[in-house]
Amino acid sequence: MSRYNAFMREIDSHDTIITVKECLLGDFDYRYLEELYSPIIGIAPLALYRSLYGYKRKGSHEAFFKEKKISKGDFLLSLETLEALGLVRTFLAQKGEKREYSYYIFAPLPPRDFFDSPLHKALLEKAIGKESLATLYARYSFPELPKEGEVTTSFRERFAKELEELNYEKAPSKGRSSRAKINYEFDGKKFFAALKEEDDRFTERSLSKEELRYIASLSTMYNYSEETLASFVPNSFSFSAPIGKRLQKEYLDDECRKNLRYSYIKKEEKPEENYIGGNSATQRILRSMQDDSPAVFLKKLQKDHKPAESDLRILRHLSTQTGMSNSAINALVFHILVRKEDFLNLNYCEKVGADLVRKGLDNAIDVTDYLENSGKRRKKEPSFSSYEEAPKKETSINKPQIEDEDEDEGEEINYDDIFKKLREREGR
Repeated sequence: MSRYNAFMREIDSHDTIITVKECLLGDFDYRYLEELYSPIIGIAPLALYRSLYGYKRKGSHEAFFKEKKISKGDFLLSLETLEALGLVRTFLAQKGEKREYSYYIFAPLPPRDFFDSPLHKALLEKAIGKESLATLYARYSFPELPKEGEVTTSFRERFAKELEELNYEKAPSKGRSSRAKINYEFDGKKFFAALKEEDDRFTERSLSKEELRYIASLSTMYNYSEETLASFVPNSFSFSAPIGKRLQKEYLDDECRKNLRYSYIKKEEKPEENYIGGNSATQRILRSMQDDSPAVFLKKLQKDHKPAESDLRILRHLSTQTGMSNSAINALVFHILVRKEDFLNLNYCEKVGADLVRKGLDNAIDVTDYLENSGKRRKKEPSFSSYEEAPKKETSINKPQIEDEDEDEGEEINYDDIFKKLREREGR
């Protein structure tokens, strides 16, 4: 199954949820989660992680949402974070008309592996600062072994007699690691092809797996292409050193930092920061809804044109008088301006906003799901934008109707088409 952003993952009421433990968590694992992971991702994803780990039944997402008092949107937002850090891996299987989601739970990285990962270390430093990071690093650090003078007895010396009497059999496979691993978008074949062009002495055996993972993490962290990293490696590499110790990691990291100012070596040119659109429009728009203030979001929708003062007054009113969150306001604005191709009206916005607050919809996913489906609810299955059951009868007063003549009932929304229209609308 191809990877796709958890923001737009479709989860119906009867889709089955299965949790599979790939580890047995101990006291130290929970300590690592609190001290190393919690500052990066916050409490909500960790709460979902522990809930999934302790969920022993095979049931529906509907039952899980109601039991854990969590909305679909909050679930997907937290799940995306856990997946990104490798704590959870998700697999989808089609079982007849139903779908079955399996969530595989992995243990957090121990401190040594955590601090050896440039991505984890950089995220933690950003969250707690250099001084706190140094204190935490010292707490989990152990003295290095001396390079000379070891007189430890080897395994062969101690068990020489037993080895002669052993009846060797093929050892069982050790299986996959139970620790969380990040899924790097890094093409090893492309990297080695470029590396060989730099120096034909390089082969796929020149680097250890650990060194290759380190290079992949730098590619992800600094947004460098495989070819760019390949151009940095030769100056950070020693063919005379033993395999596994040939890459001078600190020198390579310095090289990556030093070249950050050159935009032409990045993986791809970034589109304008103040323009919403591009290749993965759906992901970008939902992320912008979730992260931006309403004024900034509206400015982006208008291609960096300053919003009208009347529109800004409406946004301030929604924020201060209705109790709506910023992400909920952004989702409502997007629905009105783009989906309905209408203009902002205070009475309408206030009425719909109050309805969203009553239903407890406070994130972009839940609000978008509710607004897009308010005019075309499924007849057999209820919507699970939140864990609370929707009223049996809804009036047009507290639910906006969607005028969509081109789409059939039940057809999925094509956000890419929406963004094509949006890009064509100059100065809106």
